[in-house]
Amino acid sequence: MEFPTPFDVKANVHDGLGVVAVVGELDCATAPRLSEALAEMAEPGRVILVDLSDTEFMDCAGLAPLVAACEHQRELGGDLILDAPTRAVSRVIECSHLDNVLTVASGPKTASSRESS
Repeated sequence: MEFPTPFDVKANVHDGLGVVAVVGELDCATAPRLSEALAEMAEPGRVILVDLSDTEFMDCAGLAPLVAACEHQRELGGDLILDAPTRAVSRVIECSHLDNVLTVASGPKTASSRESS
């Protein structure tokens, strides 16, 4: 029997900065939840930071809400920044060349680099 990987999206606003943390696998089954969280966070001039440090996997379906939210925030005079994507997530972003479109604040974090932080 196969068990689904736990997935969660946590969204908060800190001093005007929107922070959305994605935990688990971001794919066609979970991308709609991220889309909803990012849509709720949208506001003129707001910068949204998407924390991907606990995102174990992301496929092309997971990229769609990030690109759409980035375009929307830029239209509103804000931005969307990806922070600390794991190696697996960074690979998808780089292979799709979206690292030329989306702002990535920091590189992949490994377990050892998180422990030393």
